[in-house]
Amino acid sequence: AKERSTFAVFLMDICCCCIACFGIVLSTYSEYQRSEFLKINANTLFTGGLFHYARHINYTGEVVLFAGWAMLTRSRYALIVPFFFFTTFHSFYVPDLDLHLKNKYTNEYKQWVTGTPWTMLPYVI
Repeated sequence: AKERSTFAVFLMDICCCCIACFGIVLSTYSEYQRSEFLKINANTLFTGGLFHYARHINYTGEVVLFAGWAMLTRSRYALIVPFFFFTTFHSFYVPDLDLHLKNKYTNEYKQWVTGTPWTMLPYVI
């Protein structure tokens, strides 16, 4: 029974690390896509790649990263960290950045919001 318990803990650790790694990839790859696009198309609103699915998908990746690490600690109190980041991103960063993008790229931004209505989580929020 002890071996099963140890193996189950190991599998849970692997799952938490995979969630954290997924968050890293989501955040980093979306930023990479935008960076590569802006090298060729400076001062243009990037609406492709992963940003086609959610306008601030990079923030989602960071929240997922913190959620994976918090779950790895096995402390419900650690879940405050990803919750705090999600709340902060969604309540402060996203509205401020959306206002900036709307003012800078008026027409392109309106089209982007119409085609990609989700701010952080595709088909949800």
